[in-house]
Amino acid sequence: MEVPLCNLCKIKPATQTGSHIFSWSLIRSLVNKEGIRERENEVVFSFSEAFVKTYIGRQQSAEEKVIPIKGRPLNEEEIEETENENPFISDNILCPECEHMLSVLESVVNERVLTKTRKHIVKNTGGYDKIAIQDGDPLRLFIYSLAWRGAITGINNFEMLPEHSEILRNILHKSLSSNRTELLKNIEQHSNLVRSISLLIAFLEVHGKNDNFIYCSLSYKPYAMILNDLSFQIFFDDAPDNSFDPEFMGINNVIKKDELLMKNEANFEVAILSNQVRMQVNRNLNSAMKDIILKPAIELFSLAFQKFIQRLPHREEVQLFIQNVIKRGDHKLENYTPKDFVEAASETMLQLFPERSKP
Repeated sequence: MEVPLCNLCKIKPATQTGSHIFSWSLIRSLVNKEGIRERENEVVFSFSEAFVKTYIGRQQSAEEKVIPIKGRPLNEEEIEETENENPFISDNILCPECEHMLSVLESVVNERVLTKTRKHIVKNTGGYDKIAIQDGDPLRLFIYSLAWRGAITGINNFEMLPEHSEILRNILHKSLSSNRTELLKNIEQHSNLVRSISLLIAFLEVHGKNDNFIYCSLSYKPYAMILNDLSFQIFFDDAPDNSFDPEFMGINNVIKKDELLMKNEANFEVAILSNQVRMQVNRNLNSAMKDIILKPAIELFSLAFQKFIQRLPHREEVQLFIQNVIKRGDHKLENYTPKDFVEAASETMLQLFPERSKP
């Protein structure tokens, strides 16, 4: 099979395998055991269009790692998915040289920004603290790299208009280097280009168990993601205004956009949302995703109901199905799978029409 060209340099073949779509420094602490940071031990819940994908590492068995979190073992479909696919890596999207340059950028940002920011203790426990980031331009470039990689791989149905993806690629291509000193020099040299796009960044303070998620918005204005404890929104002036989530899971109800939207500013400021706000954001995310997940399930249940009963289900019959789904999922979003919906539908039909179960 012919290897495609690298998506970044457009010159060398994309022979690199196992490229991280999202930086390992971002996703490694998701739902991990306390104190464990090896990549074989992660358990991550990632939102797709219709269902929640689960990924576990290779070091321990699925039962050891998932039961304490999910409250049940993985079903056969989930086991097959997590054994065969790490949703956060992709093959043949980059050449080894470009992969290395992105890893140098990640290392710089992790050392200079992420590690320091995560140590901040938010004073405004019901809201957020606003702090200045000394290395704002490397952070900007890092955000661009995350959004660009998400776009070229289409992870969780994330999309970006081709012209916007190309703008980010061009900024990355001009700024990246395999040498840390050269990278920082390039970023300074191209600072006007790096600062040409409006950004709004909010970190999420984490105390106790980290139950954050990977969430990719379907909006174009802004392009937005929540990646563990980092959230960002990228604003292109010419993007179509199709925001699916203007409140961004409640984040935009808390922060003051006017004082945090950064574009040409040399002094870069970000929000750090308190742990209390983070937990509310996660609750909002769970609630929103339940609606998205349940909608196609209800449609399929209604079609099956009509086929067997020769009429559409009444409202109370649909409500019984929803109750059975939620009961099977134990109110945990990550538990909902197609198999759960089928079993909930069967249970509902037996409850409504017990005579049909008789031989």
